[in-house]
Amino acid sequence: MDSKDALRQQTLTAEKQISIVRMLVIIFGTATFFFIENAFIQKKLAHFLLVLIWIYGLYVPIFKPYEKFPIFTASWFTSITDCIFAILWIYATGGYFSPYHVMFYTSIIAVSFRFNLKTTLITSALYTITYFALLIYMNQLTGNENFAAVRMGFIFIIGFMTHLITSETLFQTQQKLSMKKLMEEAKYHHDLLKQNQTELYSLNNELRLKNNIFNHAEENAHIGSYSWNLKTNELKYSDNLYRLLGCQPNEFTPSFETYMSFVHPDDKPDLLKTWAEAKKNNIMHPNFQRIFTKQGKIKYLKTTGKMTGEGDNILVIGTLQDVTTDIELNEALQQKNMELERSNNELASFNYIASHDLQEPVRKISTFSKLIIEKDGEVLSEASHGYMSRISASSIRMQNLIDAFLNYSKNDNTKLVFEQIDLNLIIDDVIESLSDMIAEKKVTITKAELPVLPGVKFQLQQLFVNLISNAIKYSRKNVDPIITINIKKIKGSEIPNHDMNPKGSYWELTIQDNGIGFEQKYSEKIFEVFQRLHNKDEYAGTGIGLSICKKIVRSHNGCIMASGDPGKGSLFSIYLPVSKF
Repeated sequence: MDSKDALRQQTLTAEKQISIVRMLVIIFGTATFFFIENAFIQKKLAHFLLVLIWIYGLYVPIFKPYEKFPIFTASWFTSITDCIFAILWIYATGGYFSPYHVMFYTSIIAVSFRFNLKTTLITSALYTITYFALLIYMNQLTGNENFAAVRMGFIFIIGFMTHLITSETLFQTQQKLSMKKLMEEAKYHHDLLKQNQTELYSLNNELRLKNNIFNHAEENAHIGSYSWNLKTNELKYSDNLYRLLGCQPNEFTPSFETYMSFVHPDDKPDLLKTWAEAKKNNIMHPNFQRIFTKQGKIKYLKTTGKMTGEGDNILVIGTLQDVTTDIELNEALQQKNMELERSNNELASFNYIASHDLQEPVRKISTFSKLIIEKDGEVLSEASHGYMSRISASSIRMQNLIDAFLNYSKNDNTKLVFEQIDLNLIIDDVIESLSDMIAEKKVTITKAELPVLPGVKFQLQQLFVNLISNAIKYSRKNVDPIITINIKKIKGSEIPNHDMNPKGSYWELTIQDNGIGFEQKYSEKIFEVFQRLHNKDEYAGTGIGLSICKKIVRSHNGCIMASGDPGKGSLFSIYLPVSKF
């Protein structure tokens, strides 16, 4: 701040203080004006001046013209203005005999000291000259010369003392206000510091918690992290990366050379080549390598990373994950796949044998046994005739068993083509194919209007042939079979005891009959291959039909369940998705 700015700031401060003193004098003078009577008071002039002084006294502190107009900060302007008002007021209230003379002059001197001694002396001289001129004008100086001079000197001293008193009082007040302000600021900063400390403590706790979560996550995921400053060659490991190497955290100083000492010799060339390409292109690709832990155990690690920064200031951040279990499981899975492929090939060979080599002798046995019965049946003994009949029946059952087994093996869900199938047409075709059996047993079949759904046509035909023919086959004696087919749409969550998609939509298709039924404890056993609940002489069959049904429904992403009541009938429930998954 230069000298001009400092002077302006000083006069601004002085003017503010003058305004305060001036208002106090005006208030005191006004109060005494109405209680003191004096024969010399020129009431009209006094009232006018009183109003004028009030206007000026209020205008200065309220509107603060000294902050906008330089003239108001000039000491001479303040001195002249106050002197004029004081002389006019003294004239209006009695001149030499005015009771306000001492009060106004004292205030002017006290105020002048706010600027400097020079201003005070000039103001005092100006006021003295104008005061004596007033007394001469009013013919009041004669006989009062000495008393007027002594009065002026006395008032100057009182004004100086008043300045000291008011200055000290003002200084102490300012000090108290400053101290109070400092205390408030100190309290504010203390509270702010305390709040910041609380927030910092909370952030530290949160950071500590996140670090613990991160460390725990690394341990559970078998991951270790690292950061590597290529410029300073400073390498940092997370605690779990040390553990992946079979070491304790911070057991050694991390470095690329140290890590390479853990790497399997056969994997080092590939790792070095990958790292050289990464430095050249600033791109890191995942890399797998084997390591020997400190305890000599082999682990498979997957290395990933990212390079950030520019120029020489490159930072590498990344992770190492223990994928030993995944690789071992993958190798085991590949081994299982090879075994499965070998089994499939063996099964294909068996199917070929069953469809060609086995069927030919069975056909011949059946054909020749029939010929013997037809041509030589008359010459055969009754026992021999029975033996030949059994041979023929057994060969027919063997042929049916081979055919059923081939059908079961063909119902594989690989290479299946799904299309929109109208179940009404499927059921009509099945009823047509079983028309002889239906007519012979006097079967009544009723069905609801069935939907169109995604499926494999020949499999769905096989499914309903097996279920409807079973319902006819296992009917009660002397009771006409009644088969009822119904359909409704349900949610997956409504399907009991099955792991279907709970939010998916399914068709529940039920086939109910009034046949011999079965005990509920066999509701799952009947779907197993070659499982029969009745003697083959009592009810013909191979024991594969319901197994084929279960396999077909499963290939359609559905499920099948059965419930029975001996002597009353059976209910088969089929659940198929409304849309193909």
